[in-house]
Amino acid sequence: MKVAQDLQSKDKFIDYISCTSLTDILALCSSVGPYKKLLRDKGHSFRKATKGLGDFRNEVMHPSRKATVLKNARPAKLVGWEDRLDALISAAEELKVG
Repeated sequence: MKVAQDLQSKDKFIDYISCTSLTDILALCSSVGPYKKLLRDKGHSFRKATKGLGDFRNEVMHPSRKATVLKNARPAKLVGWEDRLDALISAAEELKVG
């Protein structure tokens, strides 16, 4: 809400979704019981699937950093992130369909 109010005061507000941070989205997802159950069915607790996600996103999205030198870009780490992100995405898709 603070981001939205700041943007509204500057006449730069677009919508509430664009004011939503990754932390906000994760907080919303963590409150959805069926979503958390679907994640558990895929072998991940919500906490395990999302732990460090913000830092990972920041590292790989930073425009001035080479992905080859990032601590989260080592092959073993990327495989782990792929598994966790796949579980988060497929649980969301199943929830949407169901």
